[in-house]
Amino acid sequence: MRDPSYEIAKALYSLLNANANITGQPPAFSSLPKGVTSNYIYIGPIDQAADAAKDKYVGDISFDLWVVTPKSEQSADKGEMYKIANEVLEVLKTTATDTLTLGDGFSMVGLFLENTREDESMTEQGITFRKVLSMGAYITRNL
Repeated sequence: MRDPSYEIAKALYSLLNANANITGQPPAFSSLPKGVTSNYIYIGPIDQAADAAKDKYVGDISFDLWVVTPKSEQSADKGEMYKIANEVLEVLKTTATDTLTLGDGFSMVGLFLENTREDESMTEQGITFRKVLSMGAYITRNL
């Protein structure tokens, strides 16, 4: 049995960083960045529940995508956060109906949105808005 987390993170990183349909093309990070003052997408930890039969690995996975939009106090509007979050969901929607081939023989099928939440925090530079997209999917791999 193998852990697909790294392959999932790599595929999401490539998919989100290569997509020109997201406003301003904010970079995606698979580790939490420090000191970023522009919009970005953070690929959070990946959780899984595996069921490995003799001939096939099947796993339920969940992960969070954070859409982060730091703003100065003068421009503290959540509109851009909502717009980018919707564009991310549109990019992922095309993956939801297809099989996304990952490395090491893994495939992601049935990508879906589990829930969303949002928060905000004050910093010395202004305010930071976060929209968290909690996603789920199924992972398979022939053994």
